[in-house]
Amino acid sequence: MKNLMFLMVGMLFITACDSTNLDEMTLQQVALEIQDEIRTPRASNISQCKLLPVGPKPCGGPIIHLSYSTMVSNEGRLNILNEKYWELRQLRNIEYGLSSDCSILNPPKITFENGVCGPETNWYSFVGMSGNDAIRLYQY
Repeated sequence: MKNLMFLMVGMLFITACDSTNLDEMTLQQVALEIQDEIRTPRASNISQCKLLPVGPKPCGGPIIHLSYSTMVSNEGRLNILNEKYWELRQLRNIEYGLSSDCSILNPPKITFENGVCGPETNWYSFVGMSGNDAIRLYQY
């Protein structure tokens, strides 16, 4: 029974990350999938806290670093979604001839407070953003 459950969960994961499905997703859809995968990054200790560099800016490098928890998020799925986001974002940057300030965004330090992972307090930090916030964030 346990093996059957493991097999079913594995099949669900493979289906969710199928390249055909990813190929049909828009930038906003991928952004929302990333947000859904991160959820509130709860953890039992700071070693479960990580940063995901999301981007790219037109000059290169991430737009933002999002905190996530390996206890809550499926890291493999999150990385696949992030790769797709980078691909779609780069195509958008080229298509619209977007430019940026070309500043380098250094990763913030990870914090762990009240069982939740987060970046050190600055304007990049947020936990549990709403879908509309995610869409606005990833549109620019």
